Amino acid sequence: MVKTLLVIGSQKIDFHAIFKDQKLSFDGEPIRVEQAPWELISVTSYSDSGAVVTIDPHPNPIPFTNQGTRRTVTVDFVLFRGGTRGTFHQDFRNLLLALMYVNVPSINSLQAFYDCQEKPLLYRKLLQVQKRLGTLEFPLIPQTFHPDHKAMYFLPEFPVVVKVGTASGGVGKMKLMDQSQWNDFRGLVSQGNTYVTSEPYIEWDYDIRIQKIGAHYRAMKRIVASKESGWKSNDSACVKDEDVPVTPEYRRWIDEACAALDLDIAAIDAVYSSKQGRYYILEINGSSIGLAARHAQEDAAHIRDLVMHRMDTLFSSAPATTEKRSPSSSSTSATPATAPSTSRASSPSSSSSA
Repeated sequence: MVKTLLVIGSQKIDFHAIFKDQKLSFDGEPIRVEQAPWELISVTSYSDSGAVVTIDPHPNPIPFTNQGTRRTVTVDFVLFRGGTRGTFHQDFRNLLLALMYVNVPSINSLQAFYDCQEKPLLYRKLLQVQKRLGTLEFPLIPQTFHPDHKAMYFLPEFPVVVKVGTASGGVGKMKLMDQSQWNDFRGLVSQGNTYVTSEPYIEWDYDIRIQKIGAHYRAMKRIVASKESGWKSNDSACVKDEDVPVTPEYRRWIDEACAALDLDIAAIDAVYSSKQGRYYILEINGSSIGLAARHAQEDAAHIRDLVMHRMDTLFSSAPATTEKRSPSSSSTSATPATAPSTSRASSPSSSSSA
């Protein structure tokens, strides 16, 4: 029976093309790929037949796919490539709960992906790793959690970086230099209903991203032109963005973090301060990580191999189940676009890229 893979995320990568001609090894059946962002899907979960997903037409469909039509499918596996919470107060966690309700298999795992929607849940796991290994082995940046503005009464050391809620990509962050700015910011927080974290501002020389997709590792280093162009590394004018070797130290960080959080796809962001002669791990992100443009197709292929290996393992050993619920509306199979001709191994091989 054909299995349906739902990729939830943006259109930056055409996963119809990435998965073109892929077949499950245990029965030789091709897989059906559906790709859509959270805002275009609705989910109804049945205890006897799983998650039925209705997908609305995409305003800018990928050519040669069925994204321009409304379709209803029963989902067998999910690849999460977009978070449930957005910059402008979007919140699709109710859809995630619908998938969790019937335990739809996924990458990353349902619980891991759920944890990734709240930065405090990620930090607490990283803190457990640091307490076990020590600060030198796992240099996690110290942080304070404020559940609301009332918990911001005690002043930190300045300068300090404050982060509102679980925003990412440089959004919802400020660098505060003194008590006056802290008090102003605290007043703004009082007008909302969210938490805040604060951490010391680090005078950094460069930032590092250590990425892991299955058994494939990658490390990338970014140096900015001037701190005057912005104190956030992802907002600054970049002088050099280069691949660097995956050192044993980098590998240990990402392996320990992924083990603690049950992550198959992840990236750690860290900065190096020559003034202090050390690294600081800032955060970890899950399967929704952005892929560097120069490696996007290769990394997407690593994601494909990981998904296919997991689906092969899962469905080749799964007991017979009840028949899928018939969709209430007809669905049209996608016509895949041109894809790389990379062949898939029986399981993802361990490798690292400089």
